[in-house]
Amino acid sequence: MAKDTARVSFIFRVTAFLLFLIYLYLLLKLVLFRGITPHAFVERLADVNVERLSRGIQYISNFIPFRTIWNYIAHHSNRFVAFYNVVGNVAAFMPFGYLLPLLLPSQFRALRIAAASFLFSLLLECLQLLGAVGSFDVDDLILNTAGGVLGYWLLQGLRQARALLSGKRKTKPYQS
Repeated sequence: MAKDTARVSFIFRVTAFLLFLIYLYLLLKLVLFRGITPHAFVERLADVNVERLSRGIQYISNFIPFRTIWNYIAHHSNRFVAFYNVVGNVAAFMPFGYLLPLLLPSQFRALRIAAASFLFSLLLECLQLLGAVGSFDVDDLILNTAGGVLGYWLLQGLRQARALLSGKRKTKPYQS
């Protein structure tokens, strides 16, 4: 019986790890390699110059919290595009908050998931700016972090539901 439990646990962790790798691949493809090859992206990173970086910071970056979100909500003529951008940034990081605690269960609680989501999102935003493949937007950091935390809460909610359905309650809801 203990061997079966260990085997199922091993298969579960390997599956979670593979899903996490697939998720990271898709996220990087969406955020950094949309319309550009990884090789071309690396070349852009190697060719960063102060003038291009300064233009990116000055003209296409947003460092004011909620500015882009507000512009999408209040001023964007195409509501679908606004919805897609706001909800898409949240949804893009939900798997991060859901899968990371499955890989390292004792290491991650809500606050650590928020920090990990923020730091990974910050890395992606900086790489977008340096590689000239997007813009740095503080609102993306906010929405991505919220997505990571929502993914974690979804995992905790599903764990609670499973515990209630099986008649045992072994996890605390929304651990922080």
